[in-house]
Amino acid sequence: MKNLSSVFSFSDWQDISPGAHLCIVYSDLEEQMSSVMPFLSQGLERGEKVVYFAHTSRKKQIKTVLRKFVPDVRQHFRSGGFTILSATDGYIENKRFDPKDMISRLAGKTAEALEEGYSGLRVTGEMEWSLQNYPGADRLLEYEKRLEGFFAEYPCTALCQYDSNCFDFPFLFNIALHHSMAIIGGKVYRARREGFSGGNNVKVNSKNDSYDEASENEGQGANDFTLKILTPRPWPSMNV
Repeated sequence: MKNLSSVFSFSDWQDISPGAHLCIVYSDLEEQMSSVMPFLSQGLERGEKVVYFAHTSRKKQIKTVLRKFVPDVRQHFRSGGFTILSATDGYIENKRFDPKDMISRLAGKTAEALEEGYSGLRVTGEMEWSLQNYPGADRLLEYEKRLEGFFAEYPCTALCQYDSNCFDFPFLFNIALHHSMAIIGGKVYRARREGFSGGNNVKVNSKNDSYDEASENEGQGANDFTLKILTPRPWPSMNV
């Protein structure tokens, strides 16, 4: 990993604005919840409608942690301001995954939240559903890339959750590059475009893997991405 810098401070977590697209790569429950809970709590404090797409087996466990971290979470559940759904219900429709359809559903949920008086939509999803052989699940990287345009236009903030025990490093590296911020192993990273000269090419290089996607308009330049470490600090510890 190259181009290291230390220019990110903890206070910047509070600077996350609507349209931010984040991801976390975690290895255990404490590491996961130490980022997810502040993310959810911040959304509720800002008057956003919050939706959690959880792995079916974890829904009860997540509610238990929520009650510790967000004392008034029951009130948000009753009002409809906070909803926990299974990840498959959130991402899969008609037994398949389609990136365009999923983004359309997110746009609809965001519009619905605004109509209900919320300031926006905040969503987080556990991504293991993509390993369950649903048709279209292999288009996950395409989905993450397409989201860049969506978040530029809608007051929706998202945190995608990836378990490092389930996904390999080259895949996670490429995924992280298509998020405005990535929390990996308790460290905060930000992917930045470098050498942008137009066009749709994406080029990712690491010691372990290389990913290249041909431009739809060849000869128009490339978007080169480099993952930069921003601070080697852990997130606040939680007892979960």
